Amino acid sequence: MSTRDINIGILDDHKLFRSGISELIKDQDGFEVLISVATREELLSRLRANIIDILLLDIRLKDDRGEDVLKEIKKQYPDIKIVMLTMHSENSYLIKMVKLGADGYLVKDCEPDELIKTLKNVYTYGKHFSSTATSNMIRGMRKEEEKIKNGEYLKPYEVSVIKYLSEGKTAEDIGLIMHKSPRTVEGYKQKLLEKTKTKNTAELVSWAYKDGCL
Repeated sequence: MSTRDINIGILDDHKLFRSGISELIKDQDGFEVLISVATREELLSRLRANIIDILLLDIRLKDDRGEDVLKEIKKQYPDIKIVMLTMHSENSYLIKMVKLGADGYLVKDCEPDELIKTLKNVYTYGKHFSSTATSNMIRGMRKEEEKIKNGEYLKPYEVSVIKYLSEGKTAEDIGLIMHKSPRTVEGYKQKLLEKTKTKNTAELVSWAYKDGCL
């Protein structure tokens, strides 16, 4: 490991959690927390003046989406390694974040030793996923392969329909955007309900979030 400190940034909108994890990291030799903020805007502002090695990023932000922040930071600051923080250990979340470029993944109730080990390994080797996370990824990818084989995997236009429904758009609104008739959109929706075994729009959108489509 380098003789200089590993510079850490934290983006999480829960102040108590942010404060606790900052103190935990600061207590370890070889680490410095340079940024600890609650919003994307604060993070981008602080990054103009502070160079960090690793960003701990909450997937679920109150007024933002962690995955959108992940994509933006990876685009603007490709050298920053990003470890996602989450309350979810579901395979779909993990696979989606890895596909978007996450370098590590931690459940918020992990042991302090696991946090420090992850930070050290991400800094030294570029990426780190626990054995549990790796096993979950393998299971999740096998599940995705099974979905594709069985014709259950959502097509891009189906994901778009769910996204527009999650935004409160009507069949007429979606039809105008996708250049389809409202009747066709309703047909898409009905097929999605059958494919996902959900009963209504609310359940469909909830399913999509849990499955990692949105």
